[in-house]
Amino acid sequence: MIHASDVIVDEGARENGLALMIAQLVEENLAEHPWKRQDLLALDPLAVGIVAKDADTRLTMVFDGAKVTVYGGLHPACDVLVTTDAERVARLSHLPVARLGGARIPNALGEAGRRLVMDLLSGRVRVKGLLAHPIKLARL
Repeated sequence: MIHASDVIVDEGARENGLALMIAQLVEENLAEHPWKRQDLLALDPLAVGIVAKDADTRLTMVFDGAKVTVYGGLHPACDVLVTTDAERVARLSHLPVARLGGARIPNALGEAGRRLVMDLLSGRVRVKGLLAHPIKLARL
C-alpha cells in the first residue's frame, strides 16, 4: 500500500490512473483546506464507487475514521456509486462549496454547480445512493 498521511492507495489501485488521481486530489484538498478533515471524519463509514465508463476504469473509496483508502475496482458493498466519464469525475473533485449557516455545501448556483445539476438531470452523471446519503455526499 502507498501511504500519504490520510490517504492510502491499495496495491490493487497502483496501476489505476484514476484511483491515483483521486487519491492525490483528496490529499491536496486536505492539505490546502484543513477544515475538510471534519468532513472526512463525517464520512465514516462510507464506501463510494466510481465508474469512468469512457476510460473503462473503476475504483472504490472507503472512508474510515480520519483516513480514506482507495481501491482499484468496485467493492460490492458500495453505499454510493457514481457513473460518468473521467473528465466529469475530475470536475466533481473541484466543485466549489458555499457556507450555509455553519455547514459547507456544494455551490449549486455557480457555473460548476449548475453544470453538475444539468449532468445529473441529463444522466451524464448518475449517482446510485444519492437519496440514501445526501448529507454525506454534500460533504464529499
